[in-house]
Amino acid sequence: MRGESGFTLLEVLMALFLLGICVLATAPMFMHASRTNGASVDILLANSLAVQRMELLRTQGFGALATGGGLTADVTGYFDTSYPGTTVRWEVAAGANPPGSLEITVQATVTAAAGGPQRSSTMKMLRTP
Repeated sequence: MRGESGFTLLEVLMALFLLGICVLATAPMFMHASRTNGASVDILLANSLAVQRMELLRTQGFGALATGGGLTADVTGYFDTSYPGTTVRWEVAAGANPPGSLEITVQATVTAAAGGPQRSSTMKMLRTP
């Protein structure tokens, strides 16, 4: 039976062992890619919510924008938590240059569903009469 071709059991086991080591070596790379993808989704959501609020404030008339709000605490009329796991806060302040302008700052914060770190996006806009 020496004339037959094929693989011995030992060769097959060695090939499976080497394949298993390769799979284990690449597993951390896939885990890192999964975490990075989750963070990217949170950042994208924060950016989208900040842009959406900024556009809503931009479409309001200049006279309808009352100064107030804050980025560190929920001030009535200047925050939105309607999207689960997110907080959007904005602040309207008198701008220094040019005189009579308004500086609008919007900050959207997303808390990761798995209890990970918060991610936020902050945008500013200057409105003139």
